[in-house]
Amino acid sequence: MTAGPRVSVCVPTWQGAGFVAESVGSALAQDVEGLEVVVSDDGSTDGTLDAVAALRDPRIRVVTGRRLGLPGNWDRALRAARAPALLLLGQDDRLEPGGLARLLAALDAHPDAAFAYGRRRVEVARDADDDVLRLARDIEGAQDLLGPPPPLRPALGLLAAWAAMKVLGNPVGEPTAVLVRRDALRRTGLFARRLVQLVDIEMWARLSAVGGVAFVDAVVATFRVHARSATRRHVTTGRDAMDRLWLLEGLLEDPSIASAVPALRKWRRHEARRVVRRFVDGTLGTSPRPRGHAARGLREWLLWRALRPFGRAPRLHASYGRSG
Repeated sequence: MTAGPRVSVCVPTWQGAGFVAESVGSALAQDVEGLEVVVSDDGSTDGTLDAVAALRDPRIRVVTGRRLGLPGNWDRALRAARAPALLLLGQDDRLEPGGLARLLAALDAHPDAAFAYGRRRVEVARDADDDVLRLARDIEGAQDLLGPPPPLRPALGLLAAWAAMKVLGNPVGEPTAVLVRRDALRRTGLFARRLVQLVDIEMWARLSAVGGVAFVDAVVATFRVHARSATRRHVTTGRDAMDRLWLLEGLLEDPSIASAVPALRKWRRHEARRVVRRFVDGTLGTSPRPRGHAARGLREWLLWRALRPFGRAPRLHASYGRSG
């Protein structure tokens, strides 16, 4: 009987023909046994799947389906993976030589860790404008927001430290440099689809409540920032205006997290007041009017809060075992 894969590198992609072959190739080049690469395509029309097919490697599996958007496609990629350790590799990012082996070694060394993450290099496009450069600087220093990361934080250690910093920033980083245990995902559920930009840190925070967090003090991946990247698009268009509020709601949806980290309720109240005040000021003309998607996001949140006391508010996270 053939053993299943040991590690799954999942590459969610959409319109990624210009980058995806390099990204998938960096995964295939990793010196680890039992590797599979799952490419989850979200309806690309630019030749993305042709670029993947041209690699002609039996370790690649391609899954497709209806258009789900970024968090939904991440979920689809994870559901299709078969290994006990999973990594989401951005379609325009790459794993560095030996990076995956270092992350696997960290999980092996710390059986109680829910995930392991490493340092990543931030690569900026040559034609980057001021917005891209500013974004890259913010990303580059984020992993040290809580001080130099220790080799292992106990369960709730990362979340408690982050809550003390008002849950601002992303002290873990992007999925490209994070290796997650499948069993931990079964306990936490999948990504919060109402989020736009803070999808990853909301997940890392929930995972850190069910297990330790291991850190590899070496560069394991390269994260690319360019004018067409999703990160740049979300931040500069303001599509992430409701993200911090939904992030806090997602964390507080878990009673054990709400009980263990009471500061989250305070930051939720502060953030709710901030977004409502911003909308009211915009309506009165005393500040810029929120963009249409921000106003829609506020209405959706108000409806969700109204339904929650009656048990009718939809869950913010799908379970790992349920499709959709």
